[in-house]
Amino acid sequence: MKDKLYLYIIVGTILVRYLLIPFFDIHPNLILLLETLPFILSAILLYRVAVAHAKPYKSFWLLLSLGSLFFATANVTWVVYEIWFSIEAPIPSISDIFWSLQNITYVTALVYLLMRDRSIYRSIRFLFDTAIVLITAGALSWEFIIFPYMDYFFNTTSLWGVLVTTIYPVTDLAMLMCIFMLYYTNRFPYSKQVFMSIIAGMIVFILGDTLYLSQVIYGTYAIGSWIDPLFNITVLLLAYAGVRSTQTKLRTVSLAQKKETSTRKIKYVLPYSCLIMLLALTVQRFELITADLIIIASLVTILLIIVRQVIVLQENDTLMLKLQEALQRAEYLALYDPLSKLPNRRYFEMHATKLIERSKGNESENNSFALLFLDLDRFKFVNDSYGHDVGDALIEGVAERISSLADERHFISRMGGDEMTVLFQGYQSEEELMQFSHRIIAEVGRPFQFGDIQFEIGVSIGISIYHQDGVTVTELLKNADVALYQAKALGKGRAVFYSNPFIKNKG
Repeated sequence: MKDKLYLYIIVGTILVRYLLIPFFDIHPNLILLLETLPFILSAILLYRVAVAHAKPYKSFWLLLSLGSLFFATANVTWVVYEIWFSIEAPIPSISDIFWSLQNITYVTALVYLLMRDRSIYRSIRFLFDTAIVLITAGALSWEFIIFPYMDYFFNTTSLWGVLVTTIYPVTDLAMLMCIFMLYYTNRFPYSKQVFMSIIAGMIVFILGDTLYLSQVIYGTYAIGSWIDPLFNITVLLLAYAGVRSTQTKLRTVSLAQKKETSTRKIKYVLPYSCLIMLLALTVQRFELITADLIIIASLVTILLIIVRQVIVLQENDTLMLKLQEALQRAEYLALYDPLSKLPNRRYFEMHATKLIERSKGNESENNSFALLFLDLDRFKFVNDSYGHDVGDALIEGVAERISSLADERHFISRMGGDEMTVLFQGYQSEEELMQFSHRIIAEVGRPFQFGDIQFEIGVSIGISIYHQDGVTVTELLKNADVALYQAKALGKGRAVFYSNPFIKNKG
């Protein structure tokens, strides 16, 4: 519902902005200041989103927030020209510097995402690829956009104006490249909805930049133009993406995720196609028939080197993919139980230790958690009566049933044999712990059916609470085990707290 409301606000804001275009001639500065409000709102929202994120994603949202702030500053600067200096703002002006800074900031944010979690060598390679594309973009912009209008530019502005104006097409092409690479390298850590909102915002921004530059070239741009609301759409979509990012879980971005062969190859298209385009433009500079043999041989050699390099990089990527998959399999075997597919004892101890360290680092907050120690009743009887195959199937079935009751607050693991644990974070009371334990007992207690065999089995649970019943993993396990033993002694199929005075006195 909130998402729809936000989208309605975006649409309503843009409609109002277009309806205000006729009033620009009457109150241009007032309307321009009102137009600044979406950028300020976007900067504030994106800053709050950044604060809500941990590293490394905090920097990404901070950069987007800074971009919105630059745009707002550019608008205010334009108004200062009109009101403070009582002159019409020139094109380009100081406002263009801030707009250019917004472009640079957006590119920096996207490049930051692309370089996240890369090794130093991969980062250097990516920077070189980026430099190749930017050089090519600058050369093509000069050749086909700026150079044909050089007389106009130098007659209407200075060399500084030419440089500022050139930033728009170069950074726009860089943004397109980054979006392209983020999609095809699968390095965007958020949901598809968040990604599509950012893509839509960036594309609208690039469209606005292109139209603005074309109007500047032909001398038809004026503040209040119909293209100005496009930039409102951009910052509002980015703010919407930021809000959505705080409501969804981060995706695990793995270098070993398999992509289609054509998708994996696509990352080589940009830098090497750029080089080929520049070579083609170089060839245009002279007649191939009269060209020196050395020049022709050099061009052919460069093309062969490009093909060879692409083949080598593809081979390296294939080997890296296999290595990453092998490392992931090794990590899985080291941290997970192959039978139940649950985290094993080692992973449990690592996670519990992390919770304890986090609690020590934030003593002002309530970081207490509970340890539920589970043991199946009459499991040995099942193994002895029906065989280990049925016993293994039973462990799998119990793990699935307990997992079906869990949410993000629960960390379930198999300690070995028929023993399992649940780390319960964020519980509100001991009553909630007992209610969850009873749900486990009821769920596990439902009949199991394995082929022609049907039987019921129970589970007993011992509960210890961090701080109250222990401050180390060893103490919590020991005291939960004591409570589990008492649950067995009381008739099985029940949950018992270690904090029970009878248990502690008996221990």
